[in-house]
This record gives sequence, structure tokens and C-alpha cells, in this order.
Amino acid sequence: GELSMRRHLAQVGPERVLRDTLRLCGVDPARMMPEAWEASVALARERARWPWATDAYLGAARSLMRTIAPRTRVYDAIRRLRAPALLTQGTRDRLVPTVVSEAAARLRTDWEVLHMEGVGHVPQIEVPERWLDLVTRWLPADS
Repeated sequence: GELSMRRHLAQVGPERVLRDTLRLCGVDPARMMPEAWEASVALARERARWPWATDAYLGAARSLMRTIAPRTRVYDAIRRLRAPALLTQGTRDRLVPTVVSEAAARLRTDWEVLHMEGVGHVPQIEVPERWLDLVTRWLPADS
């Protein structure tokens, strides 16, 4: 994994890796606010200079997979949470299927799930105004 990622970055550059990653998540980079795109590109360029970035990225991804692979662990953690939750998920999310948020909602009927039509894995980046409006309307008035 590490060698493949380093080789890909060297061949296509950080901006293309960013664009490909966003597309993998179901995000259309053209829909992003220009400021968010430019900040993301700047960070991708900076990250490309960090010799440890690939190892850290893959280490985090592997750790996440080990943690969430046993569904019973995830379901137990969801049941233990004692806070209200709003789950927002794009219908074009290619990383987490909508059945996952629906399963969480069945475990926690006090949680609200909102599927955002035509949006990918990170609605707060792709359609920030729409996402913020949903979150703001969900929050208690005294927040």
C-alpha cells in the first residue's frame, strides 16, 4: 500500500490525488467552494512533502477498518452513547452505504438521519450551506 501510494503521488501529483480521492468519496470537486478547493489543494501539496504522511494515512485507515470491521463492537458503542445525534449522509456516498446510517437509526430511534440527495461522503465540504442549514435547524434553540 505504502509503495503504491508513493508511486501514484509521484506520477500524478498532489492535486490529482486529491481530485481522485474526492471522486472516490462521491464528491464532485467542481461543486466545492473555490476557497475550500484552494485550501484543500494547498494542504495536499504540503502533505506531499511530509515523509511520514503516507504511512500515517494508511495506518489510520487500517486502524479504522480493524475497529469497525466487527459490527457488534460498533453497535455496542452506538447503544452506549447518551447524546442526541443527527446523522447526515449523502446518497452518493461511495465509502459508507446509506444502509449503515439506517442501521444506526434502528438501534437509536432517538437519533435523526437525513440523507442528502446527490451528495457524497463529505456534505459539509461539498454543500456546506445546505449541510449547515440542516444542522442549525436540528440544534436546540438555546445552543
